[in-house]
Amino acid sequence: MTSEEATLQKIDLPIQGMSCVACANRIERGLSQVKGVEKASVNFASQKATLHLNPKVAQTRDLVQTVQDLGYHVQTETVTIPIQGMSCAPCVDKIQRSLIRQEGVVSASVNLALESATVEFIPQMLDVQDLARVIQSVGYEPRLPTEPSALSALGGGEDRLAKEEHEQAQAFRRLKRKVLFSGVLTLLIFLVGYPHMLGLPHVLPLSIQTSFWLQFLLATPVQFWAGWQFYRGTWATARHGSSDMNTLIAVGTSAAYLYSLVATFAPSLFAAHDLEPAVYYETSAAIITLILLGRMLEAQAKGQTSQAIKRLMKLQARTARVIRNGQEKDILLMNVIAGDLVIVRPGEKIPVDGQVMEGNSTVDESMVTG
Repeated sequence: MTSEEATLQKIDLPIQGMSCVACANRIERGLSQVKGVEKASVNFASQKATLHLNPKVAQTRDLVQTVQDLGYHVQTETVTIPIQGMSCAPCVDKIQRSLIRQEGVVSASVNLALESATVEFIPQMLDVQDLARVIQSVGYEPRLPTEPSALSALGGGEDRLAKEEHEQAQAFRRLKRKVLFSGVLTLLIFLVGYPHMLGLPHVLPLSIQTSFWLQFLLATPVQFWAGWQFYRGTWATARHGSSDMNTLIAVGTSAAYLYSLVATFAPSLFAAHDLEPAVYYETSAAIITLILLGRMLEAQAKGQTSQAIKRLMKLQARTARVIRNGQEKDILLMNVIAGDLVIVRPGEKIPVDGQVMEGNSTVDESMVTG
């Protein structure tokens, strides 16, 4: 076996819409021309394409697009997975790239504001649990329901948005408690060590060493309780050989805190080098407090976004009335296909985009224009 053959991977791609052997031959020729595909074989009886390809070159989305361009269909599913731990744009990019590289994933879109990933994938090649493991492998935490029936509901809807809204409200309350707690302690640190920065006189007759001790006692809860999420995020990404904004915050505040710790408990080390010991507890505490404040405001904005989306979804029709085989029938919105003749009666919501074939009316466009 050559090294090139050793890198090849075999996958089965389920295909819908084939009606004859000629269809299979046409798809086989098309897939054979995709970059990275060494061999393609399409079986009309099993409705599958067996491919030998280089997974580093041939992407699932290219294979699916090729089949669709030929007039056939690869059955896919779309799920939205809530993700915990994202804090910046690089987090989004990291998760998105990891998902897209996964065999069986057609497309992936990660939304930082909604803290979720929307993934289109081929269910015969992987499932939601596989996608969750990909997200975990880059240091983030997917929040999947434990009940199998609930896993199938990850595709979206008001229930999912309501759950996300509840979780965002809880996150906002946790951050608010931490901001208030760390904010009060940070102000006390300034009051003990730097009252002049607050425009106050030195009202507390404290020695330098006593001031250091008090600042240490006030700063430690801020560092390791209010700021614990930064250490947790740093460890999660460090285990996978990467870093993010949490790493920068944890390293920066820890440097100030540890330096101050040495100045507090071992001032003789500074005296040995003719240096005046100084502490920077207020620096680490203030940084943590301000970043938590920013994240609290961000969580509040996310909650408002979820509420706006939920209100928009309530304006969306759930069913459509179509004419099929000469009869009117109500069907789910997802079952409407191109070419259906949809009936919209006065006062009803317009379920899908389309062209007016008969009649006229006026439309409330507030869902679009606000």
